[in-house]
Formats: sequence, structure tokens, C-alpha cells
Amino acid sequence: MNFIILAVLAQLTFPSPDSLIAAVDSAQQQITSMAGTITREITSLESPVTELYGKFYWHKQRYRLDFITPQECHVIFDGHRILINRPAEHEFTVKEIVHPLRASADLATPWFPSLQALKGDFAFGLVGHGEIEGCSVWVLEGTTPDTAKHPNRVMLWIDQILLQPLRVETYDGGTHPTSIYLIDSLAVFDSTRVPVKFRNWLGIGGDAVEVTTVLSGLRLNFPLPDDLFQIKLPQDGKN
Repeated sequence: MNFIILAVLAQLTFPSPDSLIAAVDSAQQQITSMAGTITREITSLESPVTELYGKFYWHKQRYRLDFITPQECHVIFDGHRILINRPAEHEFTVKEIVHPLRASADLATPWFPSLQALKGDFAFGLVGHGEIEGCSVWVLEGTTPDTAKHPNRVMLWIDQILLQPLRVETYDGGTHPTSIYLIDSLAVFDSTRVPVKFRNWLGIGGDAVEVTTVLSGLRLNFPLPDDLFQIKLPQDGKN
């Protein structure tokens, strides 16, 4: 998917960063929960292609991924920590997440954190407009000096009509993004648009990993039990 940034033109009417952020969050708040089937392909220079298949659940910025092939693997984000549990190998990993931007990158998920919530840490500005595959987008940039907590810079290409971030990049102090999120396909459910195919690039150079995700069989806005997203450490596993 190609994208460009165009210079800000005086004759265009640009929204303020605050009004754009509020509009994006309002559009995304139409989805309160989601579940369905997930198919994921992971590609890197260091290893062959890995294909995963399973179920996913999302509610209030919490995630759960239950992969059944090529082996059983459970990934849970409870809002603060990520648990990766591989029962067959009796191994699990718990990682503290100090900012939701980190969780979005680590899990390679389509659900971007609330921009209103990020305003407490980031200073946002509208830096231009552009196109992604013929779609007109606003280009929003957020920066922060607090690099210990989260990326120091985030760039969003937001569809001017759908108010959906079509591309998101995060930076950890360098000129090259350390994570990229790019939507390939959206589906419409009762006027709500949901990313159903998207790609994530994690890392830089030879260590970069590309993750392609396809969601299907979606159910939206129905109750999900809280314990689905609770992290319970395996008793017979090793950390």
C-alpha cells in the first residue's frame, strides 16, 4: 500500500488536532467488544514463514489470542501485562506494558489506543495531508520527551471520510519507525467499519518481522466475561 505526505496548502480547511482526535475516538467508540477467528502469517529474514490460526477476543482495550495451530498458544493483555503461554512446552512469559502503544505493537493488533488518552503524554499537531491507495488522509503527529514510558513519536494517517487510522508508525528516537501498522481491508457492520486485514512491521533492518493478520467470523458489541482477560500464571510452567 503506497502513501505520500503532501505539504499543507492554504486553500484547504484543516481540522484542529483536538477536533480530529475527538472525531477519531468517537468513530472507534462504536465498537465496544469483538470476537472472531484470526489467521496470522509471520515473516522474517531469520526464519521461515510461520502461519497461526485461532480465536481472538477484544474488550475495553484488553486482548486475548488463542492460537490452536501450529501449536497451542495463548496471548493475553489485561491492560497492564502481556502473558504468552505455550502449554505444550510448559513455558510462559509475562511482560509489563507501561503504555498502550507498546501493547499495540507487541500484539500486532488493529485496535489503536484512545487518542484522547494519549493527549496526556503526547503533544499532537496536524502536519499535512496525503493519500493512501487513493484515500485522502490527514497526517497527525504526536511527540513526547518521555521515551522511558513509550515511543517518543507517533505518526497517524487518518482517513478524512472514515476517520479511521489507515497507517500508524511509532519511533523510539531514531529516524526509522520501530513499528508500522497498515490496514489493507475494512469491513462494514451496521455502519461500523472494522479492519479485517492488516499488516504490522516490528523492528528495524535485518531484525524486522512482518505480521499479516486476517480476521473473519466477526461478532461485535456483545458481552464478554472479565475473567477471559485475567492473567493466571500456569502452575506447571517455567518463566
